[in-house]
Amino acid sequence: MASERILVTGATGFLGSHVVIKALENGYAVRGTVRSPSQAKEVRTFWTSYGDRFDSVVVPDLVEGDYTEALKGALHFQLGTLTAILLHLGISAVIHVASPFFRSVNDPRKDLLDPARQGTVKVLEACLKHGVQRVVVTGSIAAVIDSAKGGKLPIMPPSICCDLIIQISGVTIPIPAEDWNSLTYEQAVSGALPGIGVYAVSKKIAEMAAFEFAREHPAMHVTVMSPTMIFGPLVLPADLSALNTSSQDIYNLISGKLEDTALPACTDSLGRGFLFNGAMFTFYEAVNILSKQRPNLIPRLPSLDGAELKVTSKKAKIDVSIAETELGIKWTSFEQCLLDTVDEFIRIEAAAKL
Repeated sequence: MASERILVTGATGFLGSHVVIKALENGYAVRGTVRSPSQAKEVRTFWTSYGDRFDSVVVPDLVEGDYTEALKGALHFQLGTLTAILLHLGISAVIHVASPFFRSVNDPRKDLLDPARQGTVKVLEACLKHGVQRVVVTGSIAAVIDSAKGGKLPIMPPSICCDLIIQISGVTIPIPAEDWNSLTYEQAVSGALPGIGVYAVSKKIAEMAAFEFAREHPAMHVTVMSPTMIFGPLVLPADLSALNTSSQDIYNLISGKLEDTALPACTDSLGRGFLFNGAMFTFYEAVNILSKQRPNLIPRLPSLDGAELKVTSKKAKIDVSIAETELGIKWTSFEQCLLDTVDEFIRIEAAAKL
């Protein structure tokens, strides 16, 4: 493992930075892509304690970006043999995290759709060219949840072979590995969808492209990991005006603002191979926990009686037993994750006042 170097795209993002630090902590060398020279300097300075086990490369545009430099010295596998030819300390695997997500969309194609799909295809094509055969693509549960039906997950007959099992109100529902929401690209570019709907389409078409690429190139091992909300303490220094979207939802709770958005906290990985699910929660439950565990924040929280905190009657739970067994995952409880996240926000606020 110590001789392996992996490429993480979007290394300055919330999830990307967590992937980088976990990989470094587990003995990997990491090369991270960033969008600008200033970001490259920032991450090299932040991770300087890891020496030459971390480096970065600038890929300014997801759609037009050239990954040649990022994958230079990739670990090539000679097909038909077990011989691995290490040209020099290069890339043995890629974790593609970089993909935009925001709810306010001006140009659906430019803002979300092309970066998601073309960005994924660019990475996969570069990996094929440079002989990198292990690729993990970050998807989203938004690609599966049917926003056109009020956020419901697509229901499939139990006889269908599937990789995703959910439970809604105690009823077990399987979802095939390649089943997506019913929103279309045409709807997204027409301006008929809100930002979250455009995002759902962007992740859907990116996943579809990844699966199609994997079918066309069976020698490559492509896995799509599809989380829902991702939040927690920040890895890289940041200000509260530049939080990732999921973290912003949590910060809104202690800022007197609530977005009209669903808030299920489960995580799954589709390979759709492994399924991840940490916890389920609602705004109501989040505010209730904060009221009890951080009573000093009560004046900043929405009222527990407020109409904006009304919860839906159905929850979906993903069966994650395979991921737990095969990967040995130990989940952080929702309460601990919430408190860690909010405590981080309070520390950042306090530091900004100094």
